[in-house]
Amino acid sequence: MKVEFIFRVAVIGALADKAATLAAGREVRVEGFLAQSSSRSHWPALHATDLELL
Repeated sequence: MKVEFIFRVAVIGALADKAATLAAGREVRVEGFLAQSSSRSHWPALHATDLELL
């Protein structure tokens, strides 16, 4: 079974620099944790701790 979905990914530091160069539609593997996207929002975001280009 394949499941696809879209949600916000938060990246900081060197990962943000790496993510900024990605083209739309590029496949990546992201590791991190789910948490609120901000203290004022209850929507979840994946807070990336590692980003691998596929």
